[in-house]
Amino acid sequence: MKNESFSAQEAGARSSDVGSERYELESGIVVELKWKEFSPEADPDGQNPEEARKAATIFLPGWAMGEDNETITELCQSFADRSKSPTYAITTRAEQHVATGPAKDGKEIDFLYEEAKAISRFIKENDIEEVTLTGHSQGGDRAMDLADILQNDPEIKVDGLVLMAPAGLYDQNPVSLTKNFILDGVATVPIDVVSKLPNIKQTLEATKIETRTTVDVLMNIMKEMYRSGLDYKARTDRETKEMAAINRRAGNINVPIVLIMGADDGVSDIENVIPPEEMQRREDYLMESIFPNSPFVRMVIPEKSAHHKVAFTRARSVATAALYHLSKYDEGRAE
Repeated sequence: MKNESFSAQEAGARSSDVGSERYELESGIVVELKWKEFSPEADPDGQNPEEARKAATIFLPGWAMGEDNETITELCQSFADRSKSPTYAITTRAEQHVATGPAKDGKEIDFLYEEAKAISRFIKENDIEEVTLTGHSQGGDRAMDLADILQNDPEIKVDGLVLMAPAGLYDQNPVSLTKNFILDGVATVPIDVVSKLPNIKQTLEATKIETRTTVDVLMNIMKEMYRSGLDYKARTDRETKEMAAINRRAGNINVPIVLIMGADDGVSDIENVIPPEEMQRREDYLMESIFPNSPFVRMVIPEKSAHHKVAFTRARSVATAALYHLSKYDEGRAE
């Protein structure tokens, strides 16, 4: 994938202010949903704006990342420009007073799935009829839940699911997951950036993005600590446990999937998803073992700057590759 970059100011010029909505679900929890819309660049072919708005890309950021963080701006704008339809960056948060307790009927709540239900309601309320679902890290886990919900809705067409360094493809130890998240973000990334990128310009740009991402994550953690107070540890423990568990609905997904995982990702480790002896037939293995109901799975493995945040350090290339593979699936169906 070719390494490209453009300014956050350029992308931010076509994004909206942050919107917010609250959803009370049947489980008894309340989900706060926030979103930011990114509009596509002007279409030289004169596409009908109303028709364009019926289709959208939904991007779900990872843990401790916000819908308005500068980190995700280039990625969301790239998806909007290449798909020629809006992209919505969406974050969700179950209200703390219900997040630590059981459901009304006494059963354990699957919070990621409940939050996916809130996102599905947002999509329908905004009259979106066609979606491409994308998610990074924890957002990829939630995107799988959302695909499971929407693919059975007769009013919604799911064009595909793009998973970028997703959680939920294999079981992990929660403590190890936390450790790997810290090491990938703080210790190993600067070495990776310096040693593998081909020139000083790309090295400086990637380092800038890495630093910005780390600052965004730390600031979001501090905001959540202030908001949750004494309940912060319980919330974090629950979220880490959810992220460390394999997604129970991956096997249900019946839409095309593009999986993007960096070769050096220390959080979403390729070797834990695909055994080394299966790498030569990795897409067949994924369809047999993880996504048995999906008609199409393509895997992209970046080699440069190829860690957990590769979706942000190589945003334009990631968006281009993801939408290209989904378009090839559509072309194959049309033949």
